[in-house]
Formats: sequence, C-alpha cells, structure tokens
Amino acid sequence: MARGAVVVCGALLACSLLAAPASAGAGSGSALILPPDSVRAGGPGTWNITYIAAENFATTTGGTVDILVPSGWTAPQAADSTVAGYVRWTDEEKVDSISVAGQTIRVYLGGGPHLTTDTQFLAGNAVSILYGAGAGPASALAQTTAPATAVFQVRSDPLLTGSPQAIASSPSLFVFPDTVVSVDILDGSGASVDTLTLTTDQDQTHLFLRGYDAYGNPARLVRANWTVAGGIGAPVPGNGPGTRLRLDAPGVGVVRADSAGVWADSTGLITVLHGAHAGLVMTAGVSSAVAGSAFAVSARARDADGNTVTDGTGSAAAVRFVAFADSVGPASADPGIVSADATLSGGTYSGSLTAQRAGAYYFAVTDTVAGFVSERHSVDVGPAGPDHVALWPDTLRLTAGMPDTVTVRVFDLYGNRTPVLSPETLTLWTDRSSGAFRNLSGGSAIFELTVPAGEDSARFTFTDTKTTTTEGRVRAIDANGQSPFLGTAGAPVFTAPSVPATLALTAVPDTLVADGVDSVLVFGTASDAYGNAVAAGERFTLTGSASPL
Repeated sequence: MARGAVVVCGALLACSLLAAPASAGAGSGSALILPPDSVRAGGPGTWNITYIAAENFATTTGGTVDILVPSGWTAPQAADSTVAGYVRWTDEEKVDSISVAGQTIRVYLGGGPHLTTDTQFLAGNAVSILYGAGAGPASALAQTTAPATAVFQVRSDPLLTGSPQAIASSPSLFVFPDTVVSVDILDGSGASVDTLTLTTDQDQTHLFLRGYDAYGNPARLVRANWTVAGGIGAPVPGNGPGTRLRLDAPGVGVVRADSAGVWADSTGLITVLHGAHAGLVMTAGVSSAVAGSAFAVSARARDADGNTVTDGTGSAAAVRFVAFADSVGPASADPGIVSADATLSGGTYSGSLTAQRAGAYYFAVTDTVAGFVSERHSVDVGPAGPDHVALWPDTLRLTAGMPDTVTVRVFDLYGNRTPVLSPETLTLWTDRSSGAFRNLSGGSAIFELTVPAGEDSARFTFTDTKTTTTEGRVRAIDANGQSPFLGTAGAPVFTAPSVPATLALTAVPDTLVADGVDSVLVFGTASDAYGNAVAAGERFTLTGSASPL
C-alpha cells in the first residue's frame, strides 16, 4: 500500500483506496511581512512575518520554517521579552518550538509529542512570527545602511529533511535614509568636492548639495543658496539643490552652499587657471598721434573669457600690428608703421607704434600663426611740423602768354601736408627773363608769396611769353631767416608758342587771267603775338582781293 494512503471500507468490507494530500517539498509555501513597504534606517518597530503552507507538512514529524533576519537588523532572541529583538508567535497549537541562532529564527511546525489532528500543519495553514514583539526596548531596530532593500529570507523544510530551501518569493522591506542631519557638496559623479584645479574653459562643473542622515546615508538633495568667493566666477543658478560653476577669472576661491542657515558646506580651495588661447586684446594709449612720434600700445593673448594666457600656447605668440580703413570693414590701410612686428612674453606685450602717414586709422593686432585679430582702436594720426615745401604741378608746361596756376604746398618730414603755425613768406624766383609771377587776381608782378597761418598751401600764377629751347626753372624759396626753415621748392618750365598772330608774305609779281587758274608763289614767317615762331604743321586760311582796273 502506498505510504500516506487512507483505506475506507464499507459494511460489506468493500474497500477503496483514497490518495492523501501530497507531502510538501523543501522551499514550498509563501510568506508576507507586515507592516509592508518601507522603514527608515535605524528605526524601531515590530514586524509580523507570516508563513502560509502550500502543501501538508509531515503528519508525524512535522517540519521547519526558517526566517533569516537581514544583517544589520537587531539580532532576534526568544529569551527575554524586555530585550530588543524579542520574538514570539501565533498559532501555538501548531508550533512545536522555536530556536534562534544568530540572525535565524527556526520554527518547528506540526510535530512533537502531542501530535493530534489539530496540531498538524497542513496546506493553507499559516503561522505568524512577531519580530521585535512588544513595546519599548523589546522592539527591533532596522539596519542603518540605506537606501537598501532588506530581504527577510524564508526557507521551508516541510518533511524535516534537514535541508531547508528558500521559498520562491521572500518578503522584503525598503530601508530609506533617516532625516537629514548634515550636508556635503558633491560633483556630478557623486564624489565629495575638496580641492579642485580647473580652467576657465571648464566653467560647467556641476555641483550638488547632498543631505545625509545620522548614519551617513545619502538622504536627499537639499536646496541651498550658492556663493562663489575669491572672484573666480559665479554659481548659475544661485539657488537650488544643484548649480553649475561659471568660472570667469584665474584665482583661488571656494564654493559655499547654505540651506537657510540650517545646514551648510564649503568646498576646499578651487584653483582656477586661464583657458586655452582664443584671441588677442589690444590697447592704444591715445586716440590721436603725430606722424613720426611714437604712441603707446599693448597686446595680450586671451582665453575665451578674456583672461590673459600667461603660459602655454599663445603666451609667446608672434604678433603684428595692422590698420584698417574703418571700424568693421575688411579694407586695410597703410599708416606707414615703422616697426609692426612684436612677440608676446608671458602673454603680454607693452611698447609703442610710430606711424608716418597722416590719416584716420583703426589699429589692431594679429597673431601671425593662429590668425586671431583683436578689436580695433581708432587713432587719428596728424601731420608733424612743417619741414619743406613743394610746387604743384611739379612741371610747368605753358603756352606763351597764358598764365598757369601753381600751388606751393607745405609738407612735414614724412610727406604729409601740414599747416604753418605763423605766416610763412616765400621768395619767388625764375630764370625766365620773360616770366612773371602774379597773384590769382592778376595785376602787377609779385616777387613774394605768403602761406597764411593755419594753412598748408598758397597759390600764384606764372606767365612766360617766350618759348623755351631748354627747360627753365621757377622756385619758391624760404629766405626769411625764421623758423621753420622750409628750403626751396622748384619746378621746370617748358613754354610752347601760342596760336599764330601774324604772317609776313612776299609775292613774286605775276599776271593772272580772269576766270583762269594760276598760282602765285608766296613765302614768309608765321609768329604768335609774342613773336615766337609758330610750330610747323599749323594750318592757315588765305584771303585776298583784286584791285579794279
């Protein structure tokens, strides 16, 4: 007969064999815990772990159920109801005994010397173990490590094989951190921030204020007011559970987070270095200068935040000072810089520029390797003091008797037109005996010309009535013996004849036939009004009349 079978016989000894409920295997059954869900780290409480049989325990020997209290929780004990971790149970008829070893509670069920139908532990039966039973000191304390999931592993051995197995799903509790008692500033990876070395290009460093409970568990992010000391930058935003560092300038500072005066923390020293070479900055010491005179300039390599690049790439850059025609356009200009090239040292250069050409310029500095161009600075370069004079046009090509206007111009040493500070009288001279100087309104001949104070030029006319065979010469001479000494301005003169004015003819006597065609040979000299021979190739119109017979 099969083990565990039940025999049922009728009055006529007719018997039938009924199968008994199958015996449970190790690891069968289910369990739950109350109160469920969560508990704070280190918190006290009483927890009810209930085991429910899925199949019958052995009807003669019974079996066992083990409950493993998670590590870090109060060790269970069944000896003293006034001591923490005390354990008691329900359904005492079905519980034979309980033993505690370390963190394991073992419950013997459905066996023992007083085995009856009521004491058997069958499918659907349940037993509850109260862990931390009682109030006050008899309570149990949860583990202090959080956040974590604490599993109360339940193992069953319904046939008392001595090898209990874990059930399919043991109950668990979520252990959350206790209330915040301290804070710490963390970086984006969750590491505590002590000393840092950053560059201004690393100005998106993310910081958080993390709250911790009394056990050092990370409880939650804490909203705080953020400040940055040392002039190295600012937090963005200035309030919240986290911020990003905007690093503006090299230096040393600290970041502080203050949660309304309740909790606060500071980083260690944060050393900020300049960023990568990203451009150039120039300064001009003046807005106006004089041609040939030096004016102060400086240049420096900068990072993206405008800080001086004191070492590494860019700190010793070769630079060149250039000029533009306006403040924004691409057109370049040439102020005649005497020495335009320089080299940065430690990221900076201080020196001077000398421009020789007068005009309005926009100066900048360029990196000859990286191609960076600085902002532009407007400098008006004015002419230097009077140095010499010149005539314009520089060659006079005259027609006999026709005046031509000549301008005397005053220049500085560099060829820039420049005004005289006081009237400057010049002597007019020519080697053309037939030449004459006059003012612009005509009239009598003049022999001097005055450049008025504040002007850079004066004009006169020159007339020559005789043609030249070799070049003549006109001059304006500073001969007054007073500074400035402007020297002499000269120009060659070439005079061509004017239009024909007279033609002397000599004819050979001849007799003409009326209505006939004949010729009379004539010859003579063609001259302009000043007696200068007319150039060959001029055309004439001849007219004449016949005397009446």
